Amino acid sequence: MPAAKPTSKPEPAGPVAFGDLDEALRQSPTTQALNLRVKKGGMVFRITHVGRARGRAAARFALANEEAADFFLSVVSVSAGGAPVLADTAGPYVCRAGEEIYGVVHLAPEAASGKRLSVTLVQSGGERRRFQLALEYPF
Repeated sequence: MPAAKPTSKPEPAGPVAFGDLDEALRQSPTTQALNLRVKKGGMVFRITHVGRARGRAAARFALANEEAADFFLSVVSVSAGGAPVLADTAGPYVCRAGEEIYGVVHLAPEAASGKRLSVTLVQSGGERRRFQLALEYPF
């Protein structure tokens, strides 16, 4: 008798690549499109989607660089209900002049459920600008 085929793809044991997590977030029935944005100088930080992906609470962000110099991220952090929470980020940490990059920040759903989330990006070097956006995480 042949062995039963698995019904779902196993989750990877290591870090999740941006493309995999981004695709999972886009395909999730929980995903909601957003257009939260803040601009400082020629840099625009947006949160574009929120939902659950691969069993994690996730938010997709975009960073557009309208400046003449490259922009480097040093920190991407998340707080929930005003307290810092452990979160991982998938995506690039360099936004070249005239380009836009995307990333996904993800965390345990119990850390986010029903709380106001705040996602903060901090520039590496230069002016050390901080970009912060807050959203209600409904799941």
